Amino acid sequence: MSLKSQPRLQLLPPLTLPWHMKDVSTAKTRLENLPGGFKQMIIQHELLRGVTPAMLVHWFTHLLAGQLTIDGNHYPAYRVWHPNDHIAVNFTKSRSSDVPGCSPKAIIHIQECFGANPDYAVDNRMCVERIDEMGITLRADILGVEYARLEHRFLEGLGGTHYISQLRIGTMLPGISPFARRQVERLMPDHKARAWFRHNVEEVGNFQFFLPEACARDPQFCG
Repeated sequence: MSLKSQPRLQLLPPLTLPWHMKDVSTAKTRLENLPGGFKQMIIQHELLRGVTPAMLVHWFTHLLAGQLTIDGNHYPAYRVWHPNDHIAVNFTKSRSSDVPGCSPKAIIHIQECFGANPDYAVDNRMCVERIDEMGITLRADILGVEYARLEHRFLEGLGGTHYISQLRIGTMLPGISPFARRQVERLMPDHKARAWFRHNVEEVGNFQFFLPEACARDPQFCG
């Protein structure tokens, strides 16, 4: 995440996929403006039916970096995850990693526009702190100081997985709270946060429509 204004990204034509994305009303969302200039967004998603934590780990570590076949058509997996908003994803792997996607210390570079709106463009690099069957944590730094943290938590339930997303923006660096507060509001004003809620509910909700079949087809999946 950068202190600079986000660039104008070139949207791609939306994909036509054989399901309807979930409405934001299917989830519980909360937006909090915290002391010190922090902004926090939390989403408790509807149960992801037929999806296990092991499938989600395989998605982030393997499938996300490749292609998926939907109804005989081949697409970048990242675009299937959100067929309207996602543009591209790339990974810089850590030296010790043997997986193509997310692994501890890997850098994930994402390009997307919430709501397919160029005014809500995101072009960010985040470091993977952890990835396991409890969830995934990503961190963005500015000049070596953490400025954003995104956590997705997985909890296996009856018939599927409970999935909670939490995005916190701000810095603990002493003495710059007024500056940090202005930057947080510039990078994530409340109307953009609400667009992120919708975007995230849609992309996470899509897992139940394609991930079980994608894992079943992949010989590397052993969950």
